[in-house]
Amino acid sequence: MKIIVFVGRLDEDTGIMEYLEAFRLLSGYKLTICGDGVLRGKAEAFVKKYKLNAEFAGAVAEPEKYLANARYVFASGYLSALEAMAGRKLVFAIYNNPLKKDYWQMTPFAKWIVVADNPRELYKKILHYEKHPKEEKALTDNAYAWAKEQSWERLADLYYQIYTTIVV
Repeated sequence: MKIIVFVGRLDEDTGIMEYLEAFRLLSGYKLTICGDGVLRGKAEAFVKKYKLNAEFAGAVAEPEKYLANARYVFASGYLSALEAMAGRKLVFAIYNNPLKKDYWQMTPFAKWIVVADNPRELYKKILHYEKHPKEEKALTDNAYAWAKEQSWERLADLYYQIYTTIVV
């Protein structure tokens, strides 16, 4: 069974409902949702309504245990993406507003993640990488190489550079 893991808060800005909509289009996958939040009830109702092969693990102390078995990761934010890259997993990110679009497209690792603006586009991109494992490997290898070189200080410097470029 191919596994996709979502890591993050179950809230509007993390795109959980968009990820679930994309997952609904897939077959042959299991989705493990690591996180909790105000949309958990809505997400559980969606999973039940469409009889999706998904489980809710809740807030977990060590998401890397779940990531270890994943084929792909649905990232809700920077840290979940970074953790997935460090685990050599292909990261998919979705945005549902202009701020989140900038968030994903301006991150220092934007060229090693797969970003979509709607569930159908995300679905199509997942299918693309299923059919092109060499492209997937190139992304995950480059993402891993970048992620293993990072430290909190280095990441803070990168984001400070981005911030000063935008504000100044």
